Amino acid sequence: MILGYSFNDSILTFITILVIACPCSLGLATPLAVIVSEGICAKNGIIIKNSEILEKASKIATVVFDKTGTLTYGKLKISKIYNYSNLNDNEIITLAGSLELQSSHPISTAFSEYIQIKEVKNFENIPGYGIKGIIENSTIILGNRKILSKYNISIENNHIIDEESLSNDNNSIIYVIKNNNIIGLIGVNDILRDNSRDIISRLNKNNIKTIMLTGDNDTVAEKVRKYFRNITNNL
Repeated sequence: MILGYSFNDSILTFITILVIACPCSLGLATPLAVIVSEGICAKNGIIIKNSEILEKASKIATVVFDKTGTLTYGKLKISKIYNYSNLNDNEIITLAGSLELQSSHPISTAFSEYIQIKEVKNFENIPGYGIKGIIENSTIILGNRKILSKYNISIENNHIIDEESLSNDNNSIIYVIKNNNIIGLIGVNDILRDNSRDIISRLNKNNIKTIMLTGDNDTVAEKVRKYFRNITNNL
């Protein structure tokens, strides 16, 4: 101002030198922006571990979704039963449900309103395959088709046809096995969340790859494992 510059030009020069020489203003502004961003995320149900995560989020190229309870509401219902035994449908549901309710998997909720629980002994969770236990001195096994190979249980052509029919209707598949014999095939269905399609569409439009990881689809699961193995090997 002494040299004849206007007040506005003088203040602009003063602030410019102050910011460069003393960047405390930037040091205060950055954490404030991070706090506001984390608050907005929290209101939308997104928990941010630290500010570094926010920066890395801009580089996300692939999002892997769980199915049950994430893309769907997780409110499973029994949609259909194929009965291959001399038991009635309710008895099969009771055997399956008594065993399922020992598990923490969301699929167990599909049985809660149908059954009278029977005592289960020697319950065993078999990751990637299913569950196993003893009910009334009979060994009961529940799981997907992989569990049949694990325990050398024979499968017939009608079982495969019925499984394909359930799969085509977007059911999760549960084989019910009693003493190494398939006694039933249960289809359990869920409801897709209202915004699932929109979210996936928006991610894809932003060139972000989306993958659904579910125990019902071995091929998808293996593709995901292979995908992340490749990423790890290239680091």
